[in-house]
Amino acid sequence: MSSKKKTYAAITSTEAVAVPSESEKVMVEVTAPATLKAGYIFKASYNGILFDVVVPTGGVVEGQNLVVPFDPKATEYGTAEVIGYWKDDLCACTRYGLCHPSIINACLIPLVLLGQVMTRLKLDWSAKPAPAGEWMKTFKIMAYITIIYTVLYIFLSPETPDDPAPLFSCISFAYGVFTLVVVTRTRRIVREQNEIPETRCVGCEDFCCAFWCGCCTVSQLARQTADYDVEDACFFTNDGLPPKELAPAIVV
Repeated sequence: MSSKKKTYAAITSTEAVAVPSESEKVMVEVTAPATLKAGYIFKASYNGILFDVVVPTGGVVEGQNLVVPFDPKATEYGTAEVIGYWKDDLCACTRYGLCHPSIINACLIPLVLLGQVMTRLKLDWSAKPAPAGEWMKTFKIMAYITIIYTVLYIFLSPETPDDPAPLFSCISFAYGVFTLVVVTRTRRIVREQNEIPETRCVGCEDFCCAFWCGCCTVSQLARQTADYDVEDACFFTNDGLPPKELAPAIVV
């Protein structure tokens, strides 16, 4: 029987600190991204390299600083993951199979999947950094927008292509513009956080990907912001990942 490690997907930046080390490893200071129990693993970045941090005995509270050894070879996969490129290609939508939520949601309800990605990034419904706690509403808002648009589409769509339907056209146009804007903004944020340079259509790559291949772009963002190799994907949770068990707040 195989067992999965308890992981937390957020990435925190680190700073080197002068701490003696018998093994001559670099000691770095990291900030806990959430309140977590002992044994949980979260990602930290040092000099552009991602490595695993195991929560020590007693757990941590969100914002707590820890001094840990930087060892890129001690990651979950045995190799270091370098920031600066996409995990996979834009068209690698079927990487995890045709029944994976990252492709089904992207094709059928892209705003729902995007809402999960935006929740992971702590963005509001307009793909802007959200105040504390506001990002928890993002998924629900995107789901409501999808439901309302679907209902309006069913009842207001013309019976034939020749029928005039100005209200339906306006609603469809507004929905399309909104989707284009939030996908563009989210992709740009993911690119900047992962230090990924534009390689095509420099200056407007995010817009072009969102405009010409929005579903593939949303699916790629989902794969980029989660580790589906070690975590299951969920269709309708806030962040598209299994609920994480958090430790109670530690009073210090």
